[in-house]
Amino acid sequence: MKPAIVMKAKFITPETKSRKDYSSYINYINREEALHKSEGGAEYFSNYIDYMNDRQKGAFAFDDKKDKLNQSDTINKEKIFDDARIDNRVLWQDVYSFDNSFLEEHGIYNSKTESLDSKTMIQSVRESMNHYKKTNKINNLVWTGAIHRNTDNIHIHVASVNMDEDIIREDDGIQRGARTDKTLSDMKSKVINHLINRDHRLDKMTKQRDKIVKTDFLEKIDSKQKNQLDEIKSQLPDNKNKWSYNRKEMKHLQPLIDRYTNEYLKKNMKKEFESYNKMLDEEVQLNKKLYGVGTKEYKKYERSKSNKLDELDERMGNALLKNLKEEEDIKKHLRSNEFYRKSNPDSQFKRKPAVNFRRVHYNPIINRRTQFMIERGFNNQYKDHQLEMENRQLEQKVEQEKSRQQYENEL
Repeated sequence: MKPAIVMKAKFITPETKSRKDYSSYINYINREEALHKSEGGAEYFSNYIDYMNDRQKGAFAFDDKKDKLNQSDTINKEKIFDDARIDNRVLWQDVYSFDNSFLEEHGIYNSKTESLDSKTMIQSVRESMNHYKKTNKINNLVWTGAIHRNTDNIHIHVASVNMDEDIIREDDGIQRGARTDKTLSDMKSKVINHLINRDHRLDKMTKQRDKIVKTDFLEKIDSKQKNQLDEIKSQLPDNKNKWSYNRKEMKHLQPLIDRYTNEYLKKNMKKEFESYNKMLDEEVQLNKKLYGVGTKEYKKYERSKSNKLDELDERMGNALLKNLKEEEDIKKHLRSNEFYRKSNPDSQFKRKPAVNFRRVHYNPIINRRTQFMIERGFNNQYKDHQLEMENRQLEQKVEQEKSRQQYENEL
């Protein structure tokens, strides 16, 4: 599968063979003559603007402020480009080439009427150049671009020069022109994001993920899940500050936490998870269209779904640990609360003895050791039962306290 958008980037210097004037590059892009008639002359760099404005290609020049440059604007650009050449600065030449069917799929191009949403195309380049300018801390980036439709693929030419005073130069005094792969990838991404409103797509995906993560993982649990929780609790570090999914002290608990949160998800939030999973699948297919299968860029995104699911496990794990922390904090608060102790006279936290031990009357038929074992077993069973009842009361109080806090937050 071929990529839907291809970016070709290069730069030229004043020393580049047969490239004498940068302004001729502007004329070259804007020219009305055929391409081969202007390439070889002394005015090649100036002609690049004319090439970009070639009416035979359905093109006109634009920049960061205007959708269509007039003759005066073009002359000013030509002067700045030639000043850049004289000052040994580089000229960047970028081309964005699009699969027309992809543009049509997203409502930007109509093959039947041959109409093109040029405003969206222009704004996508502005987003790209503004991002490049900001991230590279360029104050005076002068650029111009043009949409061409003279080939099978609609494409956009962009020419730019950096006119800042404090530029980095090589040993020969010529400005350093190489840009990193990340810089070029980010520039391309900005074009893509604007054309297909990808930020909106990603925002929807993030909201769906957050909806899943914000659930209370201690609600609506059955006996099996309670046992899984008890297993997790029994292995948690004593220091609650270490209750974080990716801490080394928690690595051994990650499989247990993942098992619990994923089973909880399937049981209580099946529709929400299926919706999120569908969004991830759509994103995988979109990446295949955008970057092509097997390309260097696609390799950055081919594990996007598994990475997102790993991220979901981490976020759900931290959400569960947060729920457990809150539960422990509420229990601690209730244990120290005088009103709770008074309202629960049978509570084990009250100072009076929690259990009234019962004595078994001496039976001469059985010996004292047997009688002692029976008595101890009875009392242990009685204590366990009472502790279980008190624990249930405490859990009810915890739920009531959480509901009260939630109500206060909503207010």
